[in-house]
Amino acid sequence: MTEQAENPALAKDLIHRAELRPGVIQLTLSRPERLNALTEPLVAQFHEHLRALAADLTCRIVVLTGAGRGFCARA
Repeated sequence: MTEQAENPALAKDLIHRAELRPGVIQLTLSRPERLNALTEPLVAQFHEHLRALAADLTCRIVVLTGAGRGFCARA
């Protein structure tokens, strides 16, 4: 069994990370077909990204955005 099959959070990239400029990272929720509604796998990936950014001493700013026409539906 693959790691993706064992961990649904890894099955699809639900959050995209981009460096806008040195020290500025953009995280984009990527479920536009569902207005970026929060799910357990999306939240798990969000936490993974935040843990990685917390350890990155070059990261000074995190910009959170959503793909498509909605930032984030439901909590």
